[in-house]
Amino acid sequence: MASLYLGLISGTSADGIDVALASFARKPKLLASLTHPYPDALRRRILALAQGDGRIALDEFGALDVEIARSFAAAANMLLRREGIDAKRIRALGSHGQTVRHRPLGPAPYTMQLGDPNVIAELTPSAAREPASGRVFLRVCALWKETITPPRHGM
Repeated sequence: MASLYLGLISGTSADGIDVALASFARKPKLLASLTHPYPDALRRRILALAQGDGRIALDEFGALDVEIARSFAAAANMLLRREGIDAKRIRALGSHGQTVRHRPLGPAPYTMQLGDPNVIAELTPSAAREPASGRVFLRVCALWKETITPPRHGM
């Protein structure tokens, strides 16, 4: 039986959490996907941070990180339930997180994602719970533009 993998991501629009279930047995194959909308109040808080001046109390920032992670875990579990997939079949779960700020230009280019991977791992009965058996939890925070195609200065 082929190993299965889950991928989670949400971009700056915060319109929902995209979940993909894939296998890589012979070639990559998308088996199922869904977009899980955020609760309205949480989406408003994400957008206020992402589109505002970025000023937020540290405790609110931490709480938002956890709430986003809970939504990511709920989305992953929803896809598994919908597809009738036993969570033990999931070999790894990768989460890009919720992008809240993307600043690819400037003296210190960065992108920032929220969605505590420890909370996602705790709430999904699949990946990361048993690292000794080969299950791994991955947090992928890609600086895609800067690392894949560095900006050309002067153009």
